[in-house]
Amino acid sequence: MPRTTLQVNFRLTVPTEEYRDLCAAAAPVIAEVPGLHWKLFTLDAGRSAAAGIYLFDDRASAEAYVAGPIVGGLREHSGIADLTIRLMDVDEVLSQLTGPADERSEGESR
Repeated sequence: MPRTTLQVNFRLTVPTEEYRDLCAAAAPVIAEVPGLHWKLFTLDAGRSAAAGIYLFDDRASAEAYVAGPIVGGLREHSGIADLTIRLMDVDEVLSQLTGPADERSEGESR
């Protein structure tokens, strides 16, 4: 079963600092999501755009997250607009070519 990426893009209708405070408060809860390896918080303050890029163990974990309360809260938040979601499977073979050095080493020994 391939790992899955999730990308959640949106436009901010609140000041950047308010958004960053919201993210800082949510981060410990997000870190405990079942099946989540990591999340990157991205921000283009000049365009009032932000995204979350996630790596999950599998598609089921990513889909559960999308259907859950955290993404539901984003959908309903008055400071978030134009939310889009994209799920994609990870091509493990190609990703090992450019992944972290420790993962490349492991891939070479297989």
